[in-house]
Amino acid sequence: MEQFGNLPLHKRYNEIEMKKAISNRYRNISKAIPRQLEYLGESKEFAAIVKKLRRDGWKDWHILLSIINQMLNLKHFIGKTGWYPKTEEEKNEILNFKEEEYFQPFCISEFSEEKLYFHLKGALITGCKVMGFEFRKRDIKPGKIEKFLRMRMKYFDLDVPHKTYFPLADEELYVNKPT
Repeated sequence: MEQFGNLPLHKRYNEIEMKKAISNRYRNISKAIPRQLEYLGESKEFAAIVKKLRRDGWKDWHILLSIINQMLNLKHFIGKTGWYPKTEEEKNEILNFKEEEYFQPFCISEFSEEKLYFHLKGALITGCKVMGFEFRKRDIKPGKIEKFLRMRMKYFDLDVPHKTYFPLADEELYVNKPT
């Protein structure tokens, strides 16, 4: 097993499966929310947030996940308190979420750095559960989960080739590139 830092990669780490899941996230999320992604991709304000998230180690697939989670949050929590999917129908609505035909994108302000970080941290917990890990304590510390995923599961190292969703955030990648 490959060594990562002073700790070996976790026995559940499977790079092929992880890359397949990342590929699926890019494909499924971009199909579900194309108008919102186009709108955010044209914003200089949002590009600055994407650049900051990337500097902090977040990949575009993480950012897409936080965007769709924020959209779900806006759709289901507006005017509601304590909403959580209880029925199979409500769960399926979340799993099959996509923009409607006449969807009007949410404002850029709904995708602030603070709101995206909230969903990024939540996705760490959900990601662990999807990987088969269980939490035996009620006091879940996202910082410790992030460290585990970073060191033992390469969660912040893996990515796959993908189209650009945030062209204004990508500009600096090409500005001073040698020809």
